[in-house]
Amino acid sequence: MPDEFNAGENVVAEGSGVRKAIGELVSCPTCVGTWVAAGLVYGFRIAPGPTRLFAAILGVSGLAELLNASAEALTWAGQAARKRSSPE
Repeated sequence: MPDEFNAGENVVAEGSGVRKAIGELVSCPTCVGTWVAAGLVYGFRIAPGPTRLFAAILGVSGLAELLNASAEALTWAGQAARKRSSPE
C-alpha cells in the first residue's frame, strides 16, 4: 500500500494471530532495530564470540551503506550542477 508521503510502499502485516503479531513486529524498521539490539545484548552475554563476529559483519555492512549513500549523494550533486550549468 502506498504511504501518505508518496515515498514508497508501506508493509502491512497480513494473517491473524501469531502470524500477524510477528508481521507487525518485523514490518517496522524501528521495531526490528530494537529486536536486533536486544538480541545483540543477550548474545554478548550468552555467546560473546559468535556475537562479536555477527556485530562485526553488521558494522562493516553499515559502513558500506554509508559509503554507498555518500557516493550516491555526490552523484546527485554532480548531476544537479551539470543540469544548472547547461545552456538551455
